[in-house]
Amino acid sequence: MQSKLVVIILLCSVLVSINAAQVICASPDYFYPDNCDKELNASSASDYYSSHPALEYKELDHADITIREKTLYRDTFTIVDQELKGHKHLLWEYKKNKLENVSPKRQVYFYYSVTINKKNKYHTRKAIVDIETGNVIVVGESIDY
Repeated sequence: MQSKLVVIILLCSVLVSINAAQVICASPDYFYPDNCDKELNASSASDYYSSHPALEYKELDHADITIREKTLYRDTFTIVDQELKGHKHLLWEYKKNKLENVSPKRQVYFYYSVTINKKNKYHTRKAIVDIETGNVIVVGESIDY
């Protein structure tokens, strides 16, 4: 009787281990899944911005840095790294808000503008718009004065 109980416990633990391995190896379910292989008839980021005046994002007047890119979500981090060199606070601020519901391989419009005053204080605005659906995924503003 004890040996049957041991066998049953071993079988159950093997089944639980197999299910746990499947969960760990499964790709995450994103609200905005990978679409990098889709041919989307999309305009440039500048054209999209100009043709959507009701877009919730507005660039800062007299911005020191302005980014308008049509890219993959994962590449927004590289763009920020390149454009904001020397502004570690802004790099950290952008990277800490990584979106968990967007696949790194999702096609997006990325908008980001920054003004920097003489005391190294920042005013930033950003938006990420899904190219496929036209949904604004994130829009925000930060003032560090």
